Amino acid sequence: MVELGQLAIQYLELDEIWSRGASTLYDGIANSRLGYPWLIGTLSRVGIEHATMTRFARVRLRSPSGEIKPGARAAFVGSLGRSLARATMADIDPDQGPCVESELESFVLAGGEFGPDLFLGTAGVVAGLAQLVGRYPVAGPLLDQAIDELYAQLEPGIGQAERRVLGLAHGLAGQAVALEVGHRRRPCPFIEAFRAWTYELVCASVVDDADGRPLWPHAVGGIAAFQGWCNGTPGMVHGFALAAALSGDRRYRALTERGLELMGRFDFTRESMNDTLCCGALGVAEAYLNAFRLDRDPDHLERARAIVASVDPLAMAADNHADEIASLHRGLLGWIYVGCECEAVDELPPVGLDLWPVVAAQ
Repeated sequence: MVELGQLAIQYLELDEIWSRGASTLYDGIANSRLGYPWLIGTLSRVGIEHATMTRFARVRLRSPSGEIKPGARAAFVGSLGRSLARATMADIDPDQGPCVESELESFVLAGGEFGPDLFLGTAGVVAGLAQLVGRYPVAGPLLDQAIDELYAQLEPGIGQAERRVLGLAHGLAGQAVALEVGHRRRPCPFIEAFRAWTYELVCASVVDDADGRPLWPHAVGGIAAFQGWCNGTPGMVHGFALAAALSGDRRYRALTERGLELMGRFDFTRESMNDTLCCGALGVAEAYLNAFRLDRDPDHLERARAIVASVDPLAMAADNHADEIASLHRGLLGWIYVGCECEAVDELPPVGLDLWPVVAAQ
């Protein structure tokens, strides 16, 4: 396993990576230039700092980060990503703090087109603002509004199972995380109904893949989903582990354990769709890390480390498009960060979901 110090050296080579073509994908920390300052600011928590890296991150925050996806408002994809990236940089670059306040004051909550979506929509707004509310007072009223909107979006869907998307990025697992975050701040009147229905629906949704191995599908009634952070069993484990920690509800923990059982039938060092955080091996490693945070089973941590060690960053770079190479979810930034996370799992948060301090505060 590569040590933190060795991984830090990789940052100094990112100038060359960026010169090949920085991401022009959608605005937000997942796929755009904003992943870099988020990474640098977050890793400063464990003493990985370098003047060149910090200066380069400032440049990324001053320049356009990616194409604006109409209707996207979350931190992963959307305008909230810049504020979250700035906030992670604020400890090593205090000038970023006032910028966060200014951006939040002009943040427009209304008009989103992606419903209760963690990657693009209201669930992502709730999760993003919850990471800012302790440091930036202006985030509080926005978070309350977003929670109310999330409740209004989710309540009518309880009991409607047909083609229901289940995964972390766009489905039920991500919604569970955001709803539990909201419930801790503003009690949700239908929280018990949501938890019970989620448990029953997910338990009943297992299907076999082409090799006869059971998995959770992308959506209810669909085929077995590919193994990634975005859609599929690993992302659901990731989300339900965090929901279990936020709520203490045994049903989320049971879903996490069931997902780990399903994942145990695969060798993700060679069976992943690709190596990325979004859709491949690094996303599986992230799921195991979140499971470790929940139950402290050392086997989960070792599995995560083995998966990261199996990723060849040079091959990963060669496989990716130029505009994806330096992103968190599709490129080398994800490999660097998850590798560091494996060695400092209690000090570094899951990518874009720094919500375990919320758990610690309960």
